Amino acid sequence: MDNIIKGIIYDVADKTGKTPKEVEDMYMGVFKFIKEKVLSLNFEQLETEEDFRKAKTNFNLPRIFKLYTTPIRVEYVKTKIRESRSHNVQGIDADDNAEVGGEE
Repeated sequence: MDNIIKGIIYDVADKTGKTPKEVEDMYMGVFKFIKEKVLSLNFEQLETEEDFRKAKTNFNLPRIFKLYTTPIRVEYVKTKIRESRSHNVQGIDADDNAEVGGEE
């Protein structure tokens, strides 16, 4: 953990009377929740903007941050992932390609 985050944790602990470990656990709990929610989303099934709006893709922590995505951003990232996978598989023979999830 970098020094800036440690400083924030100790500052909050001093102001709230909590231990630094309690403060760290509280903050990390928020990020763990967001990570689990995002990983549980099946972006492949979000085919329309309506589907996307119904899914929980925005997280707002007042005075801290707002984390969100858009259908356009998701499509951009999926395209980049496909391009990266395609680029990484080039030059690998069929046996090696099958091991990384490619077609034989």
